[in-house]
Amino acid sequence: TFDAEPQILMGWHVPEPDHPDYPALEVLAHVLTGGNTSRLHRRLVLEERAATVVSASLQPGGLDPQLFVIGAAPAESRTVADLERLIDEEIARLQAEPPADSELERIRNQLEAGEVRRLRSNLGLAFQLAGSASAYDGDWRATFRYTQRLLALEAADVQRVARTYFRPENRTVAILVSTKERAGEEEQ
Repeated sequence: TFDAEPQILMGWHVPEPDHPDYPALEVLAHVLTGGNTSRLHRRLVLEERAATVVSASLQPGGLDPQLFVIGAAPAESRTVADLERLIDEEIARLQAEPPADSELERIRNQLEAGEVRRLRSNLGLAFQLAGSASAYDGDWRATFRYTQRLLALEAADVQRVARTYFRPENRTVAILVSTKERAGEEEQ
């Protein structure tokens, strides 16, 4: 409980960045919230108008155990319980039906465009080569190999990691309840 707007965070334990499943988990994050046509953004924000924002990411960083985190804030007159139900439905749908080829093509385009944007400036190039690739892999060329691994993923890979890691017993849910909302419940 805190003096802030309500939110929900759902986290699943996933393997570290050097694990073979990690690239598929990154693509899964794009499938769920990578742009306005992604599954969770389209369903929660545009269609159902249940959330004001939704995101998915791998956290906390490359050196600690990882979590795949989905976060969302409910729209007015909606609850975090609504969001949890809708997110669970979309995950179940992804576990039953792999992403469409058009979804993966959109993600591939985003990844390739992102690689070009990162390498356009000297600062972006320095950060990418010295920071990420060299720090984690000890080789500046790793950044290009990793992008190629992402681009080579198939829909079945994404569906497989959703089935493997998005299990109820592997999940933690945190709900931020506003102090105003809590006070209203206590009055009733």
